Amino acid sequence: MKKLFALLIICLLTITGTLAGCATFSIDKVKYYNEVVAKVGDKNITRYELLNAYESYGYNAYSVQGSKSEKEAIAETLELLIDRELLYQYGLENKDLYKPNDYQVNQAIQNIFDNLDSQFDSLISQAKLILDIKTEKPQEEPETTSDAKVYNFSKDYKYNKRAEIVIEDGKYVIQYIVEPEKVLEANDALVDIEIIKDYENKDIVADIIDAYFIHLNEEHDYLGNDLNKVVSKAISIMTTNIINNQYYLRDENGKPFSKETKDIIRRYFEDYFDSEIKSLYLENIRTDYLTKESKTFDLNELIEEYDYLVGNDQKKYKNRESAYKEALKGAGTNADSILHHRDLSDDTKFGYFVHTLLTFSEGQKTAITQLDNKLKAGIISQETYDKEYGLILANTKVMYREQSINDDGETIYTETETKKSLGEIINDYNKVDNLEEFIDFMFKYTGDADSTLKAGMPYVVGTNGNSKMVEEFNAEAIRLMGLGKDSMSDTISIDNDMVDIDAQNLCVTSYGIHLLYYVGEVGSTDIDPEYAVINLDENDVNNLFKVNLNPLTEKSYFDMLFDVVYPAGSTTENYTSNNGYSDFEKGITDSLDNKVTRYSTKIKGTKTNI
Repeated sequence: MKKLFALLIICLLTITGTLAGCATFSIDKVKYYNEVVAKVGDKNITRYELLNAYESYGYNAYSVQGSKSEKEAIAETLELLIDRELLYQYGLENKDLYKPNDYQVNQAIQNIFDNLDSQFDSLISQAKLILDIKTEKPQEEPETTSDAKVYNFSKDYKYNKRAEIVIEDGKYVIQYIVEPEKVLEANDALVDIEIIKDYENKDIVADIIDAYFIHLNEEHDYLGNDLNKVVSKAISIMTTNIINNQYYLRDENGKPFSKETKDIIRRYFEDYFDSEIKSLYLENIRTDYLTKESKTFDLNELIEEYDYLVGNDQKKYKNRESAYKEALKGAGTNADSILHHRDLSDDTKFGYFVHTLLTFSEGQKTAITQLDNKLKAGIISQETYDKEYGLILANTKVMYREQSINDDGETIYTETETKKSLGEIINDYNKVDNLEEFIDFMFKYTGDADSTLKAGMPYVVGTNGNSKMVEEFNAEAIRLMGLGKDSMSDTISIDNDMVDIDAQNLCVTSYGIHLLYYVGEVGSTDIDPEYAVINLDENDVNNLFKVNLNPLTEKSYFDMLFDVVYPAGSTTENYTSNNGYSDFEKGITDSLDNKVTRYSTKIKGTKTNI
């Protein structure tokens, strides 16, 4: 919804006064566009606002998508505007709950800056063309770290939990998780932070205008002595467009708007800021609904979904061992999608693994190939082969990633130009004592980062040949499964001179040296799908909603079910059926409908009265 109404403001520069695809017509534009089509409390909605919204939203549903009749699309567009205004007025009446905080207001100002920047890029170009000024903006020098790949541990690896189970009044309920409210620091404020804090009683628009044009001048200071006249010309083009396209508009008292440049700019920024604030009120109403109305998420719906999905798996794999094995095995495969695990007649077991690949250079790969050929041809002995092979491995060097915490408090790993020797890497590996430390080591050193350092981890390997990994990887994985959960590849002994490595205990493939960590058996969580829904107890909740499907990403059975029943971007309702609003929000607008007066009107070029 926020994007839609930002579009309406941008349309101030572009609306021509005719409906897309409609025939040209002759009308009294002053009367036509200023006619009130609906009144919400003291707020008038004019035909001009309806036409803007219809071009941005309703006409697409009618003409392009074909999902609405013309009459439905126009009527729905008007109701969208009415509902938005009703919710905004409801928010104003409950400011203690819904008033945007300082951080949000500052972000609204940033949105204005960002949108205006894209507009003024075009306006500046037009102004330079008219003034015959050929000075171009110099290409910015890229920061030295801008091309370095960054891997976000928090986003790419950990599951972002959206809800949790809590106890309210002795009952288990689902509660939506909301990020902590962000605090605006004074040095991050785009205008005086004290004005932001009291924006309703201060002339914040004047400060936004001043701040933006200071910013605009800084962005285009490459123009030097031509800066002022180019920016002035760009503003002139902008205001002329507005005058030409809106000369017929009137204020609430029926008087024409001022054609003075400063007044046009002032009104433009006011409209933009008001639209952003209105969107924030609506955003806060929806967030409040999600966080405080936890009872609207039905726990039993998730339990029923679990029974349904488990039942499907039971039927799918009951008499099909081979299909079950095939679904599990494979490089990079997660078993998250399989909810019911079965015993296998040949006692095959599947395990979760994470691993670090110390990648060989092209030179090492070539040297190993040549060495293999010499051994096969009988040119060298096995003893000589082992010695030279160890020397090749000892020359392994790996690009290092540096760990840090970004501004959002997320753990990230950034590639550097530093290559660490095998001796340095093994010194770090010898300090690894648990899964968390192994994963940190993996993010710093693994060579197949693009495929491994994503939510696609972990790898799944099965015994009795049930794996699609290479032979050496499988052998090491099965060896670790025999040692038990949380076992890991042996540490490597290497002397200080980097001259010899005993490769006998290493997992080495044509890709490089593999160091594995056995996370645990797939399907080892014992969850009975036949529990009684009505008699749900704490043990069931702990099993069903606390046990992780994936031991690495910490995505639980509950998380999977919540995503299925309540997909991201929605709540418990189908927004489409309510013009984009939830039942909760629709309940507010319905209760306030007595504040609305709708008038019969007609959009020229159409056949529909509303």
